[in-house]
Amino acid sequence: MQPEGRITPWDAGLWSAEQAESLQPIVEAIDGRGATPAIQLAHAGRKASHKKPWDGGDFLEIGEGGWSIVGPSPIKYEESWGTPEELSVEDIDAVVADFASAARRSVDVGMRVIELHMAHGYLGCEFLSTLSNKRRDEYGGSLKNRARLTLRTVQAVRKAIPDSMPLFVRVSATEYVDGGWGIDECVELCRWLKDKALT
Repeated sequence: MQPEGRITPWDAGLWSAEQAESLQPIVEAIDGRGATPAIQLAHAGRKASHKKPWDGGDFLEIGEGGWSIVGPSPIKYEESWGTPEELSVEDIDAVVADFASAARRSVDVGMRVIELHMAHGYLGCEFLSTLSNKRRDEYGGSLKNRARLTLRTVQAVRKAIPDSMPLFVRVSATEYVDGGWGIDECVELCRWLKDKALT
């Protein structure tokens, strides 16, 4: 949904009409065989800008074909990876809007199910976790604040797609680290997600 949200330069995207059109034959093939065309929309956040997994998956510097990565706070995912630039509130607004735009393109091309990837250390998960989110504004601190990006995205996407269209959100149940994201917070988030998906 944003170029800087890709894990590798070779990943598919959905930030333009041309990209959406390229999915049309795939949607038709899936539908024509009696299956349901579905799509997952994601932003890799600080886990972006890497080589292909089968080429080692190392972090790609800007001079090597990579790009500036972003996150809730300037904290590396791993020591050998890049330091993300902290997203401004305006940048966060753009992320939410771009998720909604990608969802509309998904509907237009014939997708019938959408999943938002907010797990596995991707951008939504980075905001949720106190390990990667050290912000002191309305997107950091309390669980409600850390969940704000995810909840706003769900609400924006829900408004951008038909009421009858299934909307899934992938979440991590736990980070398995003391002080990190855990089951109790995940359960509370899921309650809020249900509310936002219905409004």
